[in-house]
Amino acid sequence: MAVSKASGLGAKALLHSYREILESLEKLDISRTKDSPVGGYGEWLVSRAFGGERRGNSSKGADVVTPDGTRLQVKTRWLPKGGDSRQLSAIRNLDGKVFDFIIAVFLDRDFEVLEAWQIPHSAVGRLAKRAEHTNSHRLVLGPGVCGDAECREITAKIRAADPERRR
Repeated sequence: MAVSKASGLGAKALLHSYREILESLEKLDISRTKDSPVGGYGEWLVSRAFGGERRGNSSKGADVVTPDGTRLQVKTRWLPKGGDSRQLSAIRNLDGKVFDFIIAVFLDRDFEVLEAWQIPHSAVGRLAKRAEHTNSHRLVLGPGVCGDAECREITAKIRAADPERRR
């Protein structure tokens, strides 16, 4: 729905449109919950890029498992303003080593892949900061993290998995 059409709608009409969008994304196997579909979209792209299988919502730690058993935890951020926070969502159970890599996907305002990073568990352990109040770790993908020797840019790989990408 174009913004010009949406701007004249009331709250309930917009929410009904949102529901229809979520249901359509669920049919495409992109979104699996009624939460924001951005995370599901990132998982879908990563599963396509790595030829992996998405795990169910109740799976802890890894969102995608590759054919060789590598466990990927996907963190997707939508950056509609460009200067938005590069802090990933909470990383839980870091000490339990429930993933092998974090795949961080940043999307621009049009949901195109802006950049993507593959960070091994060992680097996350070194670079993430403990957040006691949420019993988790947090990782901000700034120059210090992205410039780390173990952090690998995989933007082209994730972009190639998008069948609707702009050429």
